[in-house]
Amino acid sequence: NEGFGARAENVALPTAQYQRTTNLYVTMKYNYGSIKLTRQVMVASSKSKGAFASAMRTEMTGIREGMGYDCARQKVSGAGTGVLTQANGAGAATTTLTVDSTQHLRKGMVIDIWTATSGGTQEVNSVEITSITSTTVAVLASAQTWSDNSYVYREAARNAEGMGLHGIVDDSTVLNSFQGVARSTAGNEWWKANRLGNSGTNRALTRRLIDDGYLEAEKNGGGGVPSAMYSRHALAQTYADLYIADRRYGPKDMTADLGYAAVQYTGAGGTCPWISDRMCQGNRIYYVQEDQLVWFDMLELGWLKDDSGAILCRALDGTDALEGRLGEYGELASYKNSGHSLLADLLES
Repeated sequence: NEGFGARAENVALPTAQYQRTTNLYVTMKYNYGSIKLTRQVMVASSKSKGAFASAMRTEMTGIREGMGYDCARQKVSGAGTGVLTQANGAGAATTTLTVDSTQHLRKGMVIDIWTATSGGTQEVNSVEITSITSTTVAVLASAQTWSDNSYVYREAARNAEGMGLHGIVDDSTVLNSFQGVARSTAGNEWWKANRLGNSGTNRALTRRLIDDGYLEAEKNGGGGVPSAMYSRHALAQTYADLYIADRRYGPKDMTADLGYAAVQYTGAGGTCPWISDRMCQGNRIYYVQEDQLVWFDMLELGWLKDDSGAILCRALDGTDALEGRLGEYGELASYKNSGHSLLADLLES
């Protein structure tokens, strides 16, 4: 509402205006995990309750930790598309998948590969990764064929995963339409985060660049300032190295909300925690106004119960086994993006 302004004596007051609003649409996302314990395991351990309890505990604890990690990955490095990485080179009837990064790939993960994030052609359907041999190479269970730059997903997760900082702290480079609003449309500048890049060429991190990212968020964020910064470990370490010789202004260790260990950023703009998170996308720093984010929580991560309230039930596929299901229903959203900044194209060393 811009219905205000200074006036001279005996001059008409500003014409009344109104607050302009836009409807935002947040679609819930659903994550699931499954375990299965066969009757053979139960019988084999029938004389030792502890043995069965150990098998059940191992499966229940393991799937919860793994799924919790994957849900956290989506909230940090996700953009709702489900893309884990891209193929770095075409493959022809081979099990060696070379990608941009294996950061979010795991042994035992079942993957799909598509030529595009929307439409396109599916080239690999439900194939398991048997090993990760380097930061850029994964080995598949069977020989497959794919194109250069094709997109790698978890099985059936294409465009079904949750939103994360990668999609929120963006100016339309990753996502143009976000929560039903087109960022590139004139008048929607408030829906763009402040992107400070270098045309795709990585450059060294400097104190000035760090301050620039913070100050851009303050300048365009409507009076707020970033309350947290996120990056991978390498950039947080570089930040510490920049200040290590200055004992007065060197970064201090601190604990952020929810117990996250962080170092304290103090610069031209102000002070906030710098959180080192291995799930972040590489070569970038996210500056976030956390009060502009909201987590819509339909169902917290937990075990789904059947009609009787049981967590484990008879297997639905007719086999002689017990099954359990984990679930999390929710989505991360943002009220305004101009208070966030992305400092991109940074060298990690």
